[in-house]
Amino acid sequence: MTLTAGFVASACEVLAIDRGDLDATYRSCTGEDRIGELVLYDRVPGGAGHTDRIRTGLPAILKATLRRIEHCPNPQCDLNASCYTCLRSHRNQFQWDGLQRNVPIPWLKALVADIQIV
Repeated sequence: MTLTAGFVASACEVLAIDRGDLDATYRSCTGEDRIGELVLYDRVPGGAGHTDRIRTGLPAILKATLRRIEHCPNPQCDLNASCYTCLRSHRNQFQWDGLQRNVPIPWLKALVADIQIV
């Protein structure tokens, strides 16, 4: 949930996409590998090509996602929670209790370091 919210918000920011035009869901998979899928989709009827742009800008979006999740500018936002400044929106209001910024940080740090984003 946290990664999904952070990624979508960061993709919209980096690529100047209207927040209402992009959405995502997360599908967890069972098994030993514990791999999941982040499924992105255009909310624009007929599609607007946002997902193709995201694929091209993926390194910058991942870096922005880590920055958003790790460093919320709201001094009252706790790493074990979230706020409107970093992750919360009207669309994800039913997930607010599960949006904990601290959870995806180690994974994102490793991923960003692994792809050597500049």
